[in-house]
Amino acid sequence: MSENHEGWNLMVERGPDCLLVRFVGRITLRRGDLPLAEHLWNIMQRHFTHRLVLDFSGAERLTGYVVRQLIVLGARICDHEGLMRICGLSEYDQGMFRRYELRRHRLSSYGDRAEALLGLSRVRCLQSNPTADARAVEWL
Repeated sequence: MSENHEGWNLMVERGPDCLLVRFVGRITLRRGDLPLAEHLWNIMQRHFTHRLVLDFSGAERLTGYVVRQLIVLGARICDHEGLMRICGLSEYDQGMFRRYELRRHRLSSYGDRAEALLGLSRVRCLQSNPTADARAVEWL
């Protein structure tokens, strides 16, 4: 269900070993709103997780502000040995992803939620067994 989280229109679900957040409609910062990175971090803390999938399939275009907030949040999550995956980007948003060189900030983009969750599963499996061959976890 879509809820208004302190000005941010988000759908928040608990997934397998992660938090799933889907943006709905326009992503805008209003005066007095908590910065997006801080707001998402607070939600993660309430759910006791450092693994996050952000789904932009229901959102309007990304802005420079949102991309910069993703960089800030990604760094914070990484500092806590967590993972963040991004999915559902439109062609325009994928261009923003490349323009801001988000891969350089260790942020990964996936086509949809299933791919992003699969990416989290592979990482979790490899972290628990560092000697595992990546081909061996293809089925996850």
